[in-house]
Amino acid sequence: MDKFKKDPFPFSEEEIGDMLDTFQNFMRYSRYTQEYEWKPALDIFEAEDKTIVLIEVAGVSEKDLDVSYKNGYLKVSGIRESEELKKATKIGHLEIEYGRFERVIKLSDRADVDNINVTLKNGILKIVVPVKNIKKKIDIDIE
Repeated sequence: MDKFKKDPFPFSEEEIGDMLDTFQNFMRYSRYTQEYEWKPALDIFEAEDKTIVLIEVAGVSEKDLDVSYKNGYLKVSGIRESEELKKATKIGHLEIEYGRFERVIKLSDRADVDNINVTLKNGILKIVVPVKNIKKKIDIDIE
């Protein structure tokens, strides 16, 4: 009777992972889904008198990037496309993400938005936002 017992987990962890990857690729690039939007990796840190934002956008050309500021928010958007992927007839494995992206960053009230500097080098978009020096304590004379 034991030889007819079914294994409750007939697939290995690797086989399940492969199936999930295949399904994810199908959903990401299927003509039945909305356009896929990805989120590039992002680092934000302060150094001296500035905030520095680094965004990993390898494969995105400068003409396909847009950086804007409005009402306290810095918005970075763009698109990464692959001509090779558009011509593909069969997909074996996909890890590189393509399509539109958008990242929105809330800036400090002390951000000097008139002097933001943006550079693109080696696939890293670097945004330097100077920080205004605001006195923490102001003495006011009484008349």
